[in-house]
Amino acid sequence: MIDGTWVFAATDTVQLFNDWQEVQFVQIGCVLGVCGILIALTQWLLPFFADVVPSRFRLYFLAAVPVIRLALITVAILWIIPLVFNVTFENFLVIAGGASVAIGFAFKDYVSSMIAEWSRSSSDPIGRAIGCVLANTMARCSRLDCERFQCEHQPTTM
Repeated sequence: MIDGTWVFAATDTVQLFNDWQEVQFVQIGCVLGVCGILIALTQWLLPFFADVVPSRFRLYFLAAVPVIRLALITVAILWIIPLVFNVTFENFLVIAGGASVAIGFAFKDYVSSMIAEWSRSSSDPIGRAIGCVLANTMARCSRLDCERFQCEHQPTTM
């Protein structure tokens, strides 16, 4: 506070979105349409070429379909973002911060689902059988489970 008035670092607000009159919806539609057509062409042409080329190249052509689709979608998104958003350094930090929080929560949910599935699969008989066969050592594997599922190792006693 200087001389009884509050002083803020930035007095002008930065607009995150462009005005609706400035957004070029026709260009966005054209980008999405061309991207959709190119994706459809790659999903049709690459498997066709995979049947024509020598067999050693077949899997390369088939594996290229999702990679090319991902690249086309990424290019389309990167092309559309400046048309909708007012891209400045401050706005980039806001968007990147929001995206990183969203990705962090998604990763947290993914990891907790993996832990829950592991916990569930190790507590039921089928999960114990899979654990006995794959790991050959499992703390929860009883003699009855090993006899029922024909485990090759001696079960641990609890």
